[in-house]
Amino acid sequence: MTPRRGIQQRTIRFGSREIRYGLTYGNHRDLVISVTPDLEVLVSAPRPATAFEIEAKVLAKAPWILRHQLRYQDMHPLPVARRYVPGETHRYLGRQYRLRIEQGESEGVRLQRPFLVVTTDDRQRAEAAGRLVRQWYRSRAERLLPQRLQIALDAHPSLRFPNLRMQVRAMPKRWGSCSRTGLLSFNPDLLRAPTACIDYVMVHELCHRRVMNHGAAFQRLMGRVMPDWRERRERLNRMVGE
Repeated sequence: MTPRRGIQQRTIRFGSREIRYGLTYGNHRDLVISVTPDLEVLVSAPRPATAFEIEAKVLAKAPWILRHQLRYQDMHPLPVARRYVPGETHRYLGRQYRLRIEQGESEGVRLQRPFLVVTTDDRQRAEAAGRLVRQWYRSRAERLLPQRLQIALDAHPSLRFPNLRMQVRAMPKRWGSCSRTGLLSFNPDLLRAPTACIDYVMVHELCHRRVMNHGAAFQRLMGRVMPDWRERRERLNRMVGE
């Protein structure tokens, strides 16, 4: 995770777990701890607070922090790690393909049902295949995900907001995220999911522009905008590990 300007990065140990948090100071009385949908822990402390006092309060809130991180992570579990060996299953827009690696001078990736075909002249075939497949998903995501976002906005005008920005970004723990400044980020691996699930993630992150947690207000908003969001989420979750 890239440190944000003006935020100090700190770490504490809670049992066997390590909790990383970003620390800022402000002109307020109480220390405030928040967990973002992107699993970041943000701490805003009053200026008189000492490092010892801050760490003690973060440690006291550690069970709450871990519980909220787990709740966010459960909303969008990611696919299992890939080994990029011949015969391995990969999905594209919900359909399954078997990885096939071919020797060739011109590197590339193409769909050839029922295969995802990788061509490479690299002797380290699994490593080369992984690099090429990740590049291929990212390239496709940069073209297709803005289209799906526009479809979501056209279908749900109430979720439009000014200065909408979007990026495709590899995230080890998330399908997508919405920052407090309104930047929407989507994982290129989202292209593995069916379009109905992609649209669910789009709407999910757009709703976070209005409600930055997964509480009752967020779920009511999701229900109004996308009544079948739970079914789409379950379909996305079932895909994980396949």
